[in-house]
Amino acid sequence: MAKRTVLSEDPISARTWNQVGIFVGDGSQSMTLPFAEPDNPLADFLPTRTKAAAVETATREVINLLKVSRKAANFTLGFIYFHSDVTEERPPQDVLKIATADSFDPTAKGTGGTRIHTGLDAAVRMIETYMRSQEHGDVPVSAVVVILSDGEDGQPEKTIAAAQRLKALPNTDVAACLFATKGEPAAGGELLQALASSPRLYQTVYSTQQLRDFFHASVTMAARASASDADTQLVA
Repeated sequence: MAKRTVLSEDPISARTWNQVGIFVGDGSQSMTLPFAEPDNPLADFLPTRTKAAAVETATREVINLLKVSRKAANFTLGFIYFHSDVTEERPPQDVLKIATADSFDPTAKGTGGTRIHTGLDAAVRMIETYMRSQEHGDVPVSAVVVILSDGEDGQPEKTIAAAQRLKALPNTDVAACLFATKGEPAAGGELLQALASSPRLYQTVYSTQQLRDFFHASVTMAARASASDADTQLVA
């Protein structure tokens, strides 16, 4: 995965392409357990927090990074949280309109088991609905679905099938992230690797910072491809 890159700090430019990022977050029971970050130099001074709290922090930081980018007008984000079933869906919204004071805790609406396909099926519907709304727009649109989970999936066959439906959508990529704990078995990694559109869109992370960097890199990597396509169309 590429390192996090701030696109620019210049004044915000007008929209020339539309990169949609859909965050699909695991809200299973294990996300509420205490989470240690041994590599954090401030770990001894910070209160213990959960993986869900780390996801919320990382998500908010990514939104803030995109908001200060010169290309901020080109980013649109939506959110889906799940456990055994989908607990929350937030349709895609221009990143500049997203309130960073909102909750991005995947467990806020309840916890349960892990059935990733429920979140992916919701992502298929969300992207299809959004793409239809943009059919008569004047800028190219692409989407990347960023999946986060911290463990094994209860119905892997259904999850793989749902990921295939996502990948079959026009101009849509899938990124996947395993949120593991150092020193403990990292179950679920093979499945998540199989869900990603390419090896570079999969990563195992162990900290809030790594999670933030993966979220940001996944969205901006796809965005750079969208920007390149837009430039080509403008020249053609």
